[in-house]
Amino acid sequence: MSKNRKGYYVIITDEVLFNHRLSASSKIFFGEVLTLSSGKSGYCFASNKYFREKYNCSVSTIQNWIKELKNEKLIATKLIRHPNGKTERRIKIIRGGLPKKHQVPPPRSWENNNTRSKKQGGNNNLPKNDPKDDRLTDI
Repeated sequence: MSKNRKGYYVIITDEVLFNHRLSASSKIFFGEVLTLSSGKSGYCFASNKYFREKYNCSVSTIQNWIKELKNEKLIATKLIRHPNGKTERRIKIIRGGLPKKHQVPPPRSWENNNTRSKKQGGNNNLPKNDPKDDRLTDI
């Protein structure tokens, strides 16, 4: 891998994670494409060179990952030829991605979470006398 990115992560949905026809590497690649396509356009514009340098692999390996994902109808690719002679590839997630409503990771303040903050007052959904709310005193 290239640079160590602090706090960088990818999301792999269960539809992709538990697909036994995909290699582990193509699942991680899918998560990367999903992360990179979370902008307004919905496309991932990263080149083979970008992925080759990031994952320290050959272009043919990247092409195999793309082929696996296309065969499972998880992604679609589109080649755009510009007048200046350059070619641009766009990758679109067509299945297995996040719902439109949740294109970015959910905020910490989502309803019914189990984190506590002074603003929210924690998770107050448990009844007052619920045994699940008892605190352990011995280990």
